Amino acid sequence: MEISNKLKPFWTDEDCKINPKHIRPFRYWNNANGMCNSNEQDCLHISKSARRYGVINLYDRLTISQLKKWEADGTFKRIYDFILSDKIKHLFHYFLYEVKIKDWKLFNGGRAPETDALKVMQEEAQHPTIQKLDRALKQNLAPFDKSFPGFVILDDLLDFIRETWKTQINEKWVKDWLKENGFKWNNGQQTRQILIPQTGARPRVWLLINSNHLRNLSQTELGTYNNKGWNDHIEQHLNLHLKTDSGKREDILKLLFKIAFGDRYNPRLENEFYEDLLANNYKKESSLRKIMKKFQYIKVPAGDDRTDFKKMIPIVKELRQATQEEKKKILREFFKKSKDPFWHLPSDFLYKDEEDKILEAIASNPMETEEDWEREEELFKRLNKIDPSYNLKDEDEE
Repeated sequence: MEISNKLKPFWTDEDCKINPKHIRPFRYWNNANGMCNSNEQDCLHISKSARRYGVINLYDRLTISQLKKWEADGTFKRIYDFILSDKIKHLFHYFLYEVKIKDWKLFNGGRAPETDALKVMQEEAQHPTIQKLDRALKQNLAPFDKSFPGFVILDDLLDFIRETWKTQINEKWVKDWLKENGFKWNNGQQTRQILIPQTGARPRVWLLINSNHLRNLSQTELGTYNNKGWNDHIEQHLNLHLKTDSGKREDILKLLFKIAFGDRYNPRLENEFYEDLLANNYKKESSLRKIMKKFQYIKVPAGDDRTDFKKMIPIVKELRQATQEEKKKILREFFKKSKDPFWHLPSDFLYKDEEDKILEAIASNPMETEEDWEREEELFKRLNKIDPSYNLKDEDEE
């Protein structure tokens, strides 16, 4: 690096000082070029912003066996004899006057040609942790694995490097890496502020996946993006592609119909297809939407919990046929058996009394300060006075 910086003025300065012996020194336009040879492939530390170096790697072409062959058959001797003879001036004349440059833009473009060898040397000259980040991003490894949302907070990435990789690194290196690999948001900047409702924090995030879907999300949607389930993200991506990508629309629809009705059909997929249709219809009614949350499978591989309609449909049929007062009784009995009877009670849909007002107050209590906890304890006491049959004790107390 030190030698490179000392030699730099020979190529970068517009003029150079010429100091011949016994003659007054003068300055002249600089037209110097330099060529260096090395037996090492990583002989220079070249940053990715460097534009003065053109690198050619001959290791793949000039193998040791090839060099030995040329030495044995006299190729090198003939080359040296030519250089040391008067004939070398003819070669100089040929390059100076006879060789025509077809495209001068190659030499006046402001930078040396970008070769594959240059890129390899630049990558190998990087900090080892930066190289590891490059591999992780390209190969979808942690922290950029399947749980990666597509954007990252600088401090979170630094914490991951220091705590998970057990590596200390200057923040500047990581920030430069984000600048090089990040994409711009709709505001034309590489960072954008998001809102995390749980904490009220407003960090700035870097976009590492070129996604218009992420660009169009609001601050709060980005702040809660990791809280959403796999199905939610799939639905959002499908909506995006179906609306904006006409080329993919037909392929997506073909695949969906093939899974639902085609040669990839199976009974489980058919049941899920009709259950999804039924779920969409039930979600239109607030009472049924809240009851659906009580009928979830505990585990569903690679996805969110699904509704158990075999248990839910009998209650729905009973509600359809009941009067207003009967509905009230049915729902009260149903929610009394739930672990959290107050969270999803559909009071707005069916009825509203003092008990419902207390339940709504409990559901909307933010539970952030000591006053919130005291308020909820008081609400519980009022609720138990109205109806002692509610099971509002913690499981530990039981």
